[in-house]
Amino acid sequence: MKKEKKIIENAIKAYPLECCGVLLGKCRDGCQVVRKVVPEKNNARRNRDDSFQIDPLEFIRLEEKAEKDNLQIIGFYHSHPDCEAVLSKEDERYMIPELLYPILSVVHGKNRKMKCYKKLVSGEILQEEIVCR
Repeated sequence: MKKEKKIIENAIKAYPLECCGVLLGKCRDGCQVVRKVVPEKNNARRNRDDSFQIDPLEFIRLEEKAEKDNLQIIGFYHSHPDCEAVLSKEDERYMIPELLYPILSVVHGKNRKMKCYKKLVSGEILQEEIVCR
């Protein structure tokens, strides 16, 4: 529960802007297990209240750190301020197949609901459960 709490705290702190971050973990028995939640700075140049961007150099640094810790990047999370925790068309467009995409709805600065999505290689999008250990 500690990892979900970190995502929630990051989203509330960023409100009314979108927060974003990276999930590090491992795939085990066909299930991605979150080991670390890494909050990131939202580098979107405009519309930071309804979009996010992670610095590409930071992404490379995270990949290297994950590999060193024998982990993988298994997903990216972000918040939807004053909106539902559903995928936008932009979210869908940038999804990398087989990674997790938790979205946290934050309404009036309070956590409302978190949903997690995964895009299959086929293009189908499923709602997933987040497993944290």
